[in-house]
Amino acid sequence: QPIIYSFQKLVEVSHYNMETRPRLIFAEIWTTIAGHLTSTALHSNPAVAMYAVDSLRQLSIQFLKREELGVFEFQRRFLKPYEVIMMRSVHVSTKELLLQSVEQIIIMFGGEKVTSTWTAGAVNDSKDNGKQAPTSTIKRGNLRSGWRPVLAVLGLASHDDDESIASLGFRLLQEQVMECAPNDASASTNKIATSSLMMDYFVDLVDSLMMFVSGSHEGLCMQAIRYLVKMSDWLADDDVPLPNLKSNSGKQPASSISLQSQEDGINVVQATVDTDDIIDTEEDAERTRRSREFELWWPILLGLSRSVGDARPSIREMALTTLLSLIDKNFFSTSSNSKNSSQFGDVQTLQLIFRGVLVPALEHAEMDTASLVETPMLPDDFPHFITPPPPPPSMETPSQNQISDSWSSSMFHKLFDGCVAICLKSMKVHKNDTLVEDVLAMVNNCLLSDSGALAVRGLRRLEEFVTKDLELDVISTDTWATVCHMLLRCLVVTRCNTHDSSEGTNEYDSSFEKNLILSRRYVMANATKIIGTLLVDTKYSESMGIPWYLFLTSGLGRNIREWEVEGGTEHKDVMLLTTNPCPPHHFENALYGQSLLVRLLYGLSTMDMIMNANQNDAPQIMSVQKMIQEETESIISTYLEKESDLAKDGVSLSGGAGSGESAPEVCRAAEVSHLTNLVCDLLDGYNKLSDDQLFRLAWLCPMLSALIQSNNKTVRISVHALVARMFSSVPQPSKK
Repeated sequence: QPIIYSFQKLVEVSHYNMETRPRLIFAEIWTTIAGHLTSTALHSNPAVAMYAVDSLRQLSIQFLKREELGVFEFQRRFLKPYEVIMMRSVHVSTKELLLQSVEQIIIMFGGEKVTSTWTAGAVNDSKDNGKQAPTSTIKRGNLRSGWRPVLAVLGLASHDDDESIASLGFRLLQEQVMECAPNDASASTNKIATSSLMMDYFVDLVDSLMMFVSGSHEGLCMQAIRYLVKMSDWLADDDVPLPNLKSNSGKQPASSISLQSQEDGINVVQATVDTDDIIDTEEDAERTRRSREFELWWPILLGLSRSVGDARPSIREMALTTLLSLIDKNFFSTSSNSKNSSQFGDVQTLQLIFRGVLVPALEHAEMDTASLVETPMLPDDFPHFITPPPPPPSMETPSQNQISDSWSSSMFHKLFDGCVAICLKSMKVHKNDTLVEDVLAMVNNCLLSDSGALAVRGLRRLEEFVTKDLELDVISTDTWATVCHMLLRCLVVTRCNTHDSSEGTNEYDSSFEKNLILSRRYVMANATKIIGTLLVDTKYSESMGIPWYLFLTSGLGRNIREWEVEGGTEHKDVMLLTTNPCPPHHFENALYGQSLLVRLLYGLSTMDMIMNANQNDAPQIMSVQKMIQEETESIISTYLEKESDLAKDGVSLSGGAGSGESAPEVCRAAEVSHLTNLVCDLLDGYNKLSDDQLFRLAWLCPMLSALIQSNNKTVRISVHALVARMFSSVPQPSKK
């Protein structure tokens, strides 16, 4: 067979040059030979491919017998073909032989440095039966930079569809992990200190395990996560030497320094300075050690963070639980007598974990396609007079059942609950609310998402965070400022970009953009509901203070007027949407906001601050009264305008589904009916004010004059009652 014969000669020439050529020269030769070996190992004929892998194994054993020179890392270059073959081979037999070859390399050259003998027949298939194979002397522990491609090969086995290949690769990797496991505190130090795998290739070992976590075999994934936990325990244990830190910085005893200063009185000051320098050096060394230790933690934390986005629910839940447990266990300061006294306990480290590990985990929600088609939730008391109400939960469709298994539905609250728990624990331990800003930043990322469902989840979690998780006495003014700005941004109308049809706008992109904009209407409704929760409850409104109370109230009124404008620009023929579920109409959002605004205006009118104001509070009182006047005028003018338009079109307010009116006209009549109730509630609320409070609302008279002409009898009765009350409550001049 010409292929086999030629290949045999190539191996013989390679072996000869390996022994006689300098390593730098042979490295260039090996680049060409490795290409031939790799291409042959990927041959379509399994027999030829296996012959190439076996030849590569023999050459590898011969090469690894030689000590590696310093930092040249010839082993990594020599064993690189193993990685390529494992990645691209399609034959199970070839990959099985490749893993067996890797196993033999590990047995012969891995582990601690021990001199032993080996038999050539154990490596080469002896063809001379009855002859004793020659023996040679090798040293275990010669495998240095070659660990990197070896671990990469074991990790690549995790993505093989054949379970036997994946299991074989994991067994080999498992053996290497357990080889590094300490048995007891005294023996573990000597054992791990001489292990090149643990000391020099800790990160590569973690990366191989992470490849199994992301592999296609669920059982191996869970086992790999458990071994990551074991490795993190070793990393946190002070009795186990830190990888890549082979020697600790020495400390000169203070007694020797003191003795030296006593013997040489001239150098007493100099000795004191040297002592301070040594203390500074020790502090710098400790900071450097902790920084390098955190670099070893990072691939574990980041790998688990990526696994939180796994498509399999069991894997992502286990990854998230493990990640949060590691952070809680190892990144908070402990007592001085704790075994793991070197644990991180500063807020800066927790901030780095939040921004580099937990926030990227939340990005999986952005990549969750199910959240883009998921229908966001609306408040329970949301008015539906244009769009149909959502179906009850008992009428879920198969697509909705599929959405319930999506990442956002199953993992969002678990991730946020874990982040909030870390934040609250940090506040308790460090007496610092720095992580509150990071939690709010995570919520803000949700609010800026293209997914309306994710934004609504973020809003509702924000409400829970402020009203349930945080104590009111720890919420600072800066926190309230951030929360108020976030809520107000959610009320802003999002508009489509104006495209010229001649520019060739993609129809799919235009439809996708329109759906994203429509989903923002759900966000507006939920933001309005949360604003109402905070402002109506006295304990929250007092905690945030009058300035932010006015900021939210005035911002809500301003955005309601924008919603009215946007709702009026939509064509009347498409006012009634028959699809279910469908996004709320701008008019529905406006009415929902106006119902909240009526309650807030009454609350502002009865505030003690207005009644007990002094001269220094005059500017703030003026702004409050001006806002009450503007928002009251806006509600009344909106009602009168819509009632007048309805009367001009001859639509009856009592029209229903069977009244002969068209669908858009029925919706308009329902809207005016809701506004009528709001106006009556507003007037009745003002009528309940005290005489002094009502006297301050003298600006109501022009509005009441216009409102008395309403076609609604109930409105006119409320106007008459308020007018009579205002004139009867005019303060009488005091008699001298």
